[in-house]
Amino acid sequence: MIKVFSIVVLSFFLVGCGKSGAEAGDVFMELTFGSTKLSIPKKYLLPGMPASIAPKEKDLDADGSALIEVPIIDLGVSPKSHGGLADKIIVLMSSHSDQINPGALSAWEGVGLFNDRIIEFDDEVNLYRVYPKSGHPIIWQYFKTSPVDGGDFLSSWASSCTSPPGTDGKDLSKVKCQFVNRYKTVESQITLNGENIKLMDSISSGYLNLLSSWEVI
Repeated sequence: MIKVFSIVVLSFFLVGCGKSGAEAGDVFMELTFGSTKLSIPKKYLLPGMPASIAPKEKDLDADGSALIEVPIIDLGVSPKSHGGLADKIIVLMSSHSDQINPGALSAWEGVGLFNDRIIEFDDEVNLYRVYPKSGHPIIWQYFKTSPVDGGDFLSSWASSCTSPPGTDGKDLSKVKCQFVNRYKTVESQITLNGENIKLMDSISSGYLNLLSSWEVI
């Protein structure tokens, strides 16, 4: 999971800006994730992907992956941040799995790296931050409820976030966050600018609608 997160975050910084909005004459690529086939406009597919996850010109098999960049405005949402890649999401798409983010689960249960954890409430986004003491204040997990209050991990986990070394993690414009979205047999790991975590629910809903519009029935 950490390796995948690093690939996505690196791509967030390195790739060029894509075109936004639907355009006449779009070229599509049909990709298959499990039992779900999507016809994705090629303008969203990112070039220069690592060979291990790059889509082939033919349909992907059930174990295939694809990396795309989508302007947030294409999801019907006005982003909180603007310019460069700050108003886009980077998505690593793959077949649905039942794998749980191990870092998030450790943060929720207070074990492993999070055995000595720090819990803070973030008023700006109305979520709880759970840090490993060794990673404070630049690495944390966001939860909708405090782990010490109990409850369901899956419904409470919101995202994993990182801030550059030397920062205090409070300036969300410098933060990168990741959360997971699932549509039928498609699993998407979505990376976005920290300021846009406030819009996570709207972004997730808009993204699901986008995948639905791409599905080949």
